[in-house]
Amino acid sequence: MPDLDVVAPVFDLRGPDLLGHRGLLHSLGFAAVLAGALTVAFFRTERPRVFALLFFAGASHGLVDLFTRGDVGVALFSPFSRARLLSPLRPLPVCPLGVPEYFGKLGAIVLFDELLLLLVPLAIVTRVIRRFRDGEAPSRALTTVTLGWVLVTATLWLLLPALFAPTRERLLRGYGARGSDEDLGWIPKDRLPEQQLVTRFSSLEPLLGRELTPAEVPWSGSFFPAWFGSEAGRWADSRFTLLARTLTGTSPPAVAGDPAGLAPTEKYDLAHDDPSWAATRASLDDTHNRRPRPRFWFGLCNGVAAASMNRPEPYRTVEVVSPSGRAVRFHPIDVKALLAKSYYWGAENSILGGICQVSAFDVGERCSMNPGGLFVATLNTLGRARRSFMVEVHPTAQSQYYAVAAARVDVTRPAYARTTEPVEEGLAPRIDRLVDVDFSFTLSSTMLPLASEDEPASRDGDYQRVGLHPVPFTWSATLALDASGDVIGGRWRGEPGNGPDNVAFSEGGPLLVDGGTGLEANPHLDWPFIDALAKASVDDTAPTPRLTLDGGSP
Repeated sequence: MPDLDVVAPVFDLRGPDLLGHRGLLHSLGFAAVLAGALTVAFFRTERPRVFALLFFAGASHGLVDLFTRGDVGVALFSPFSRARLLSPLRPLPVCPLGVPEYFGKLGAIVLFDELLLLLVPLAIVTRVIRRFRDGEAPSRALTTVTLGWVLVTATLWLLLPALFAPTRERLLRGYGARGSDEDLGWIPKDRLPEQQLVTRFSSLEPLLGRELTPAEVPWSGSFFPAWFGSEAGRWADSRFTLLARTLTGTSPPAVAGDPAGLAPTEKYDLAHDDPSWAATRASLDDTHNRRPRPRFWFGLCNGVAAASMNRPEPYRTVEVVSPSGRAVRFHPIDVKALLAKSYYWGAENSILGGICQVSAFDVGERCSMNPGGLFVATLNTLGRARRSFMVEVHPTAQSQYYAVAAARVDVTRPAYARTTEPVEEGLAPRIDRLVDVDFSFTLSSTMLPLASEDEPASRDGDYQRVGLHPVPFTWSATLALDASGDVIGGRWRGEPGNGPDNVAFSEGGPLLVDGGTGLEANPHLDWPFIDALAKASVDDTAPTPRLTLDGGSP
């Protein structure tokens, strides 16, 4: 029951939230309420004993999670306190998210650890208590089992420490060679004052301690997940139907049905009088009909984030008249889906920090971007250029991009000399002093439920803008400065000591093929049409925005 909150990210709920993962459902209060409800509903006798048993059974889940390494702490006393607690001793690993991980080597190690460190000792303790209760001394067999368990555990702990997933020490790291994932050259300079990237801490200091915002605040939306069909999903269908389509595969309708109930790409094909459903089939081949199936979190989050940074939010229904005279209505959710696909691959996209493609117990140590890079990117792009950028918040193989709506960087410990802070080989001679900072980001959600706020607000078909749905993220880090005061790297602090995977920059519009008309992400989708559709969806001068296609072009 407590781990039902594993779906919290699907509803854009994070660790600090009441219903976030390891939040309220892992608390002692929830265990008491659940035990009480079950006791009253299903038992008529010995209710105090039944309640005690069920309460301790439910509470044990959160208590055991206190001893795990690699995940957020447990809100044991929620809702009265949202403090996240962890034990100083945490020998139990947490399996990374994903079916291949759960049923592979990592999942097997987790099961072995729980057997060795939980079930066997609990069985021993239970047997000792039972014999003590019955007035019997521990048997020779029980003593042998106990000593054997101690010997095996101690031997494995010494010889195979990786079985117990120790967190690796976070080192002060530099950026790496030119052209590497951490090279600051990936940060666009075109919109910076004098096209100069500033890395000197003292020059950026005036931007510290205050909220930085972009000139245009990005809007929020769904990331159009693959398990709902992405841009080929029929949003009028039930979630069960969309999931069934994902699991079994599907095809476009043989005969055009009611355009109002069709997917964005199906409407696109109808508006272009395309009986082959070329755009829809290409999209389905990238989602429902792909073999092997994509990761369940696969979607268009980076496309939504990039579109929200570069385009006004669609909020009006647009009527498109096909060359044959068919009228097809595109709702805001349809326009957003097509924009998200368009901006999925950008003409001048760049990424600082690389993309995580590994699964491990302490994957954050390997995949978190350099905090010095986040510091320089934030204060230059957001602070100096007043331009938003994207943050990929998961330092794992899972990806979720958000556009930055605001950020604040605070110094928590002014410049000090390095003493015992761990550092990677070769960087130590370059470090002159260290600075501790906290990053506080307000990100624009790309995980809103589909059509959650794109439904008609009144009978005349007008819609409301979704606007900004803020998602807070915070990280703590130590920055390394050289003798000239330049930020040359850093390391993450906190529990766990992780930061975002990477930051990405979207410039130059969608990446196009076929002479500058088709999208790289789906060549069957025509960018001039999508561009005209998006412009019409923000046109408030006409009672009903309308496009007429002549030979397939608006």
